[in-house]
Amino acid sequence: MQFRLCNLKPIVASALFVALAMPAVLQAGATGTVTYKGKTWKIADAVAAQTFMGYELSFSPLPWDKAAWAEDGKFDSLDIGRFQDEKETNYFTIELGSDKIYRSHELSVGAFSPSEGKGSKGADGLKVQSFTDQKIVGRFEFSDSDYQVDVRFDLPLLGRDAPLELPGVALPANGGEPGKAFLATLAAMASGDVAKMLAVSAPDRAQKFAEAAKKPEFAAQLAMQSAMQPTGVQITGGKMDTNRAWVLFKGNRDGKPMSGTAVMELINGRWYMKKMNTRS
Repeated sequence: MQFRLCNLKPIVASALFVALAMPAVLQAGATGTVTYKGKTWKIADAVAAQTFMGYELSFSPLPWDKAAWAEDGKFDSLDIGRFQDEKETNYFTIELGSDKIYRSHELSVGAFSPSEGKGSKGADGLKVQSFTDQKIVGRFEFSDSDYQVDVRFDLPLLGRDAPLELPGVALPANGGEPGKAFLATLAAMASGDVAKMLAVSAPDRAQKFAEAAKKPEFAAQLAMQSAMQPTGVQITGGKMDTNRAWVLFKGNRDGKPMSGTAVMELINGRWYMKKMNTRS
């Protein structure tokens, strides 16, 4: 099974659109290098996870955005495509069956591209020292005409839909400054007023929004966007970590209860909403 990210971005919105006890603690826990067709990179991050077909170990040259993984309170199959700074990169995966035996390996290429370099002859190269419900420890050494791989790993094992906890410190009951900025953004988006929406948009997104406003279809898109905003919103908690915050809230949409997480970012001393994840 390959993890893939579906990162949908609204056309006109100024903003993009816990858990169980003892949430998982994510650590890199891997070293080594991967060479594929002459290009070599060092392991910067790694994760081991249970899939519906067995298990998968993934090794990356960039750190994953594990705070973003926790935004919906759990790890899922789409998270593995989320890297820090929203970059895309290749990552190497080793797939094991439900019997914990090696099945294949391959290189995943970005979020939407098909994988490449799939092979199934690396069984002798996988040496597992320990494999429990909590962690997997071992080494993978493999070489063929395309690959030169040598990675060591000592990784916590994430279950399917494993609970994850947001980093940082708890927000005040009212959400503090991030919560205030979130509510102001919601009000602006619901108003349908372009000037108000520009006022609550981060500088880079305000420019894109202003360009979108020049298009003929903008008015209809804006009306749809305004109608989609939740009503009766109440902040229920959240966390803040350096220049990011996650505001948890509940409200209504189309007369039905819903909840969500607003991801806020601090830019030049001011909080802006980066995206909003909602669920019924």
